Amino acid sequence: MMGKKHFYLKLDPSVSDEIERQYNRIVRNEEYLLEKDALGSAYFFGNESDLCKCNIMACIARDTKEKADAEEYQLNLELLQKALSKLKEEHPLEYAVIMSYYFSETNKTMREIGEERNISKQAVNNALKRAYAHLKEYIILYKSEF
Repeated sequence: MMGKKHFYLKLDPSVSDEIERQYNRIVRNEEYLLEKDALGSAYFFGNESDLCKCNIMACIARDTKEKADAEEYQLNLELLQKALSKLKEEHPLEYAVIMSYYFSETNKTMREIGEERNISKQAVNNALKRAYAHLKEYIILYKSEF
């Protein structure tokens, strides 16, 4: 279906232009829904015989997966918050650098962060690498607790 072009159908001259436009609009909408259905992303609404056109189990599975993904995302956010708190306690320089680099209101470069802290760009880069390693360690630790 994909790749086919829609052809505008000219109806009998006795049919008004408005009806002809509406008819072609409906035909194009049906073609569009069939294209989406081929991709597995169409929902058909109508009577019970139309329900067979939509794979309801696939829709339920997709919704369930989206819900599970959202729950996993929320869990990962909580783990990150805990890990950042622990990083703040144990390694304040790495915490400050990572907060400046990722969570500041303006996007700061490593050079700008280095100038603020009177350290080199390479020292900022090294602090970020250490922060990543610590965060990974903390997240693995907290994840094993669940």
